[in-house]
Amino acid sequence: MDPEIYSLLPYLTHLDLGDNHISTLNSKEFKYLTDLKALNLDGNRVSSISNSMFSQQTQLETLNLARNELSMLSPLSFTNLKNLTELDLSYNKLEHVDATLLKPIESNLKRLVLSGNHIPIGEIRDLLWRNKVLKVLEIADCGLTEITEFVLPEELTALVLANLYFQKN
Repeated sequence: MDPEIYSLLPYLTHLDLGDNHISTLNSKEFKYLTDLKALNLDGNRVSSISNSMFSQQTQLETLNLARNELSMLSPLSFTNLKNLTELDLSYNKLEHVDATLLKPIESNLKRLVLSGNHIPIGEIRDLLWRNKVLKVLEIADCGLTEITEFVLPEELTALVLANLYFQKN
């Protein structure tokens, strides 16, 4: 869509663009949506998020990027999302994540969904070790074979581990 269309909707707080076969997002796609609180991009074909994609969305609380083709993300993609409490990255093509990916949002992030990605448990640990407010973590269907000590934040109240492949020693 032409990003200019959003200039007609300055008070829009929720936008659902799920399941639209979107493959490319302009870096200024959402520049007019400064009051956005929830953005759903689930079920598209997005393969990358530019560093400035969400630069104007300082009010964003929920971001759903599930079921896309993301294989790499930069911490700079989330820099201005100071109010983000829920992030869904499930069922993408993530196999590695930078330990600083969540640094810009770690002080508010309460729900993180990584299910369906094959991120090594050590990288998940490195991703979460600074987060002191995370309450819900979903790492189902990730091909994990073990959960090692100190991986999970103490503050968790819900943990989804479906489809793990633990073997009894």
